[in-house]
Amino acid sequence: MRALLSIVAVAALFACSTSPIPRSLYLMRGDEPPGSRAVSSPATIGIRRVSAAPYLQNPGLVVETSPGTVHSARYHEWAEPLDQGVRRFLRSELSVLLDTDVDSNPSLSPQWTHAIDLGIDQFHATASGDAILVAAWRIADPSGAREVARFRFVERAPLQSDAYDELARVELSLLSSLAEAIANSIRAIP
Repeated sequence: MRALLSIVAVAALFACSTSPIPRSLYLMRGDEPPGSRAVSSPATIGIRRVSAAPYLQNPGLVVETSPGTVHSARYHEWAEPLDQGVRRFLRSELSVLLDTDVDSNPSLSPQWTHAIDLGIDQFHATASGDAILVAAWRIADPSGAREVARFRFVERAPLQSDAYDELARVELSLLSSLAEAIANSIRAIP
């Protein structure tokens, strides 16, 4: 009987130690006001391409552990691929900021007057305790053949804690700042 209880106790400990660690998934969603609003049809501005540096292709939030060394979190992830989440986030934010419908379906680009191509070079927590976003975008005609303007965005924001939910919150704030910069660049086009 004692041997059986020992086996059960060891099995219970083993089961506890192999239970999965819960994952935290973070959504990239803007602060679009509730309710419906009229949208222009068809959209004249669109997000054609969003690309991210290869080190950002994993779902985990990325933290720089020392200069030039990064770690992708295993249990703290974006709920969708970064390029898709950023595309949706920017579409929503730009639609509100520009007070017009911004499209994100590249197959509709012939209807656009301006197409946005965005590349994200850096998007992570730094070893110094900040979050950083480095991105570049260009505004082109719908075919992409004629570039209207090119811009670069570099911004850091301090993290208030070492928690991953804080990192996700600050990174969304950086994306909001990027959306404002993109909106301002579109407004500046004659």
